[in-house]
Amino acid sequence: VTAALLPAMLSGQVDDAAAAEVVQLNEQVLLLYQQGLGDSALVIAQQAVDQSLAGLGHDHPLTGVSYNTLATLLYGGGRRPEAASMYREALKVWEAAPPPDSLVIGAALYNLAVSERESERPGEAKRYYRQALAVLEESPDIDPQNVADAYLELAGMYPSDSCAVALPLYERAVSLRGRLFGPAHLPLAGALFAMARCQAALEQPEAAARNLERALEITEVVVGPDHPETARCLDRLADVRRQQKRFGEAQALTVRALDIITTHFGPLDPQTGVVTVHLGNVYLESGQLAQAREMYERAVTVFDQTPGVAISELMEALTALSTIYRSQGDQVKAAEAMQRVE
Repeated sequence: VTAALLPAMLSGQVDDAAAAEVVQLNEQVLLLYQQGLGDSALVIAQQAVDQSLAGLGHDHPLTGVSYNTLATLLYGGGRRPEAASMYREALKVWEAAPPPDSLVIGAALYNLAVSERESERPGEAKRYYRQALAVLEESPDIDPQNVADAYLELAGMYPSDSCAVALPLYERAVSLRGRLFGPAHLPLAGALFAMARCQAALEQPEAAARNLERALEITEVVVGPDHPETARCLDRLADVRRQQKRFGEAQALTVRALDIITTHFGPLDPQTGVVTVHLGNVYLESGQLAQAREMYERAVTVFDQTPGVAISELMEALTALSTIYRSQGDQVKAAEAMQRVE
């Protein structure tokens, strides 16, 4: 964004020799960046900040430009904490002297949000995401793809017990991706899948199922009926059907998902074990204890091949097995299974 908007940001800013030097340095940064010389561009960007502060002062609009340019290079180089500090300085300047294109502010706020999220400061990250989205939604040059991604990232930061807050964010992302990609593209399916998880958590199974069916239809068309992404949609839709106690549908969907995952990753892969647990859950809740026991025992065997992976699913399988063993009168096995859980 900085590279695309820098010429406009610099236009009309040359009002004295000090400003001219800062403009020249920023233009040099842009040229080096476009030539793929990132390290050299970073050195000149730091010089631009130093010259801006020395010759123009902190509150000059060009100082904001220089801070933002340096921040963007640091951000692109993975130096997120340093980038965040520079973005904050640019935003301080722009509070009094905003750049000519608000998209620059939106991009800076977004990158700052990502930096805070990756630094595990969720409160600050959410605040910057919302500020960024407020700016970007008003920009005449809005990029639906980037804005949809930002909505999805922000929504994904909310836990399942905050889905009432996240759901409108998912809905906006789905709207943007649908408008951008049309009804049969994988990015739209991904947004529908994420929104459906939130709807399921809010006990809106019919809405969740509709969106998962749309996501499944898109995924089957785009990547094929036997792709792992298709299996992911099948598995999630099966879980919703299980919650609705539509066990026949849930079983058929999960069996198909398990076949796909097993074919792609092998019978002893942890992903196979996870879906095997899900099939066990369907059997257990529908009263098919023998089939449920077989699935859970198979899953435990898989997980034991890869210790430390899929711990929650392993605990789920062992807990269910303990209950099944006890109901079948096998107290020894029930105790052994529960001992592993504890």
